[in-house]
Amino acid sequence: MWAYVASLNENLDFKQTMLMLDETKQMVELNQLSKCQSILESDLRVTLRKHMILN
Repeated sequence: MWAYVASLNENLDFKQTMLMLDETKQMVELNQLSKCQSILESDLRVTLRKHMILN
């Protein structure tokens, strides 16, 4: 009985760990996307300024 409970608990810990790893991965991806968006917005502002100056 206790071995069964221990195995269930271990399995649950593993699943929780995998969920936490997945959430962490999603947060990292979101952070990377946010950084990319900031870079693209900055590049766009520079391009627009150059265009306005040249025209």
